[in-house]
Amino acid sequence: MTEKETKTTIDISQLTLDQLYILNEAVVNRIDELRAKQDREARNRSPRPY
Repeated sequence: MTEKETKTTIDISQLTLDQLYILNEAVVNRIDELRAKQDREARNRSPRPY
């Protein structure tokens, strides 16, 4: 694996609703990025019809 993994633990019980919303938005965006990357890699691996 070439990408560096970062693991962070936070206590979400201390966050405000606004902070939770922002955190959730960031997590959803990151998941979307990772899915798109996975899709691109899968397309590059699949054989192309001639």
